[in-house]
Amino acid sequence: MKKSALLIFGKYPEKGKVKTRIATEVGEDFAYELSDACLADLIERIKGFDGCDFYFVADDNMQANLFKKRFSINSIILENSENTNISEKFNQAFSKIFSSGYENVCLIPTDLPFFSEEDLMNAFETLDNHNYVFGPENNGGVYLMGIKSPYKNIFARVRWSTENSLKDLIKNTNRKEVLFRLMDDLNTLDDVLKNAEAIIDDCPNMSNVLKKFLLIKPVMKTK
Repeated sequence: MKKSALLIFGKYPEKGKVKTRIATEVGEDFAYELSDACLADLIERIKGFDGCDFYFVADDNMQANLFKKRFSINSIILENSENTNISEKFNQAFSKIFSSGYENVCLIPTDLPFFSEEDLMNAFETLDNHNYVFGPENNGGVYLMGIKSPYKNIFARVRWSTENSLKDLIKNTNRKEVLFRLMDDLNTLDDVLKNAEAIIDDCPNMSNVLKKFLLIKPVMKTK
């Protein structure tokens, strides 16, 4: 067993259950296919990294089996996930993986297609010398959370999905963290269109979805 582990947090893509904000703007078909492609691009970009073990965080055995069948990656399965808030889910996932003997653990969402092997390597190298590493988003959120053992719950009272998410985490760590490079996940259609060129360059599965739904042409640069 390697000393480091990556947790990939998010639901297995199902129509009507993913990217709900985008679904209200464009439709459930596009939202589902985008989410599915986003996950595929993420795994393809990081699967070659051999410095850690990979795990999905799954709500139940059914999702764990879907992740395993498609990506050959095991899952940490949450208990009573339907009645558990997001802070408790994060705490449970980190507690379980650290109890397995890992020393450094990072968590990222499934909708982070621009995350790379280099990002992953840098995050774990940071944890070799620091207790925490966070990846900040421009809107005040956080896309990466890395923690070094011994584990301490830092998720209580964090206001998730707000401009205060990162601030709350920093407060809970007594400012012992290191901030990573800025990056955003894709929560709205505007987020997708703003990153269309990067998607075309680096995310072949998502690029195919944008082409299928005719969403690339309006945002391409004029030569």
